[in-house]
Amino acid sequence: MKKFYTYLLCLVIYSILFFQVVYYGIWYFWDWSFPIFKEDIWNFFAITESSWFSLTDMWQPLSYVSDYIFRFIIASIAYYSWLQPEFFLYLFIVFLFSSGSYFLFNTFKKDNTKSDIITFLLSLVIFINPLIFYKLLWGHINYLFSYFIFIIIVLLLYKKKDSLYSFREYSLFAILFALCWTQIQFFIFAYILFIVFTFSNSKIKVSQKIFFLLFLWITAYLIHSFWLNNFLFKVISF
Repeated sequence: MKKFYTYLLCLVIYSILFFQVVYYGIWYFWDWSFPIFKEDIWNFFAITESSWFSLTDMWQPLSYVSDYIFRFIIASIAYYSWLQPEFFLYLFIVFLFSSGSYFLFNTFKKDNTKSDIITFLLSLVIFINPLIFYKLLWGHINYLFSYFIFIIIVLLLYKKKDSLYSFREYSLFAILFALCWTQIQFFIFAYILFIVFTFSNSKIKVSQKIFFLLFLWITAYLIHSFWLNNFLFKVISF
């Protein structure tokens, strides 16, 4: 029950902080990346999905599409819902930030000698800071999502830092790693963390460490292969 109230408190705090998204409207800057009108919500995906042209009977993408899956999921949910883009964005941000802060607090409150209040405030700072505010202000929703996934990976690695990984955890880490590709820098940061935590874990054999790191790459590649193969097979270059 205590965990429920902690999460509820996070929801209340972020709901109040970001209420202006609904009440005052979204700030529209030149590189705003989220749809403004309900009629354009599918374009959040279709702009990427349709950006292909024929080249000697092959198809070549016009733009970088590592957030292809994320755009498809968000556009599908928002397009077929009754929510206006502003309200959908508001709920998405509140849920993302509340979940992230809750997981942070719940992970470190037992290990931290300071009071739970300080730990809770620090968990809020991770999601309320100048960098995140800048990305929110510019509507970089894919960055915020990838940042959230990155934080979850950090927390899971911390909790399993001295333990063996089960196949379920292998799969969970691989899926989260693939989702991190929504923003390319976080996938690089995440893989560096996987290497550091894996090789610092004395309970895992060297062969298992190598297998785990390869498993992450192979699974993420298979998930993203439908767009990534175009680059790998020289249909288009970075």
